[in-house]
Amino acid sequence: ATMVWLYFATICVLALWSLNEVRSPVPTIIGLALFAGVCVVLTTDVGATLSPRSTIISVAILPLIAALVSAQIVEPGGFGQWYMGSGTACLFYVSLRGRIGWAWIGFAILALTVVVWGYTTEGLLGSAAFLVAKQFPILVAGTLFAIGLRRTGESIRQVTVETSARAATEAGDIAASAERSRRLAELDAFATP
Repeated sequence: ATMVWLYFATICVLALWSLNEVRSPVPTIIGLALFAGVCVVLTTDVGATLSPRSTIISVAILPLIAALVSAQIVEPGGFGQWYMGSGTACLFYVSLRGRIGWAWIGFAILALTVVVWGYTTEGLLGSAAFLVAKQFPILVAGTLFAIGLRRTGESIRQVTVETSARAATEAGDIAASAERSRRLAELDAFATP
């Protein structure tokens, strides 16, 4: 949660710093407020796997932010396009929280939103495609990291189960041996005289 909020603070600084790249600061400020909402949803859902509600809210709001802010970009390529990186970072987090498929659905919708903006804005299709292409590897890395974490977690759980079973068997063997020794001692005390 701390990393999400540090990232949010960084994005706020960059977005506000680049207000000269947009026609009006209002959509950027609304976009930042919506992004804060996504961060709240992601950080207050404390389950090991992100809930369907939190996942859908995140996946739905991120393209909305992109549409809102991109529509008033004056200078493409700068920090005014913070919405693409922040959206990808949130989807990275969604994939880490066990919703890899949803993260990719969200990225597809976010990318489509940005490409449509580029297509409908004269001469910016290449800029939009480049913006999407820069973010694609980040989600690939997040997906691979999530898969690796899942496999590691499963391996740890398996080792824990095996260790617990082995410890229970050893404890049973020790208890049986102790009981056998006690009975032999009783038998020896009774039979020897």
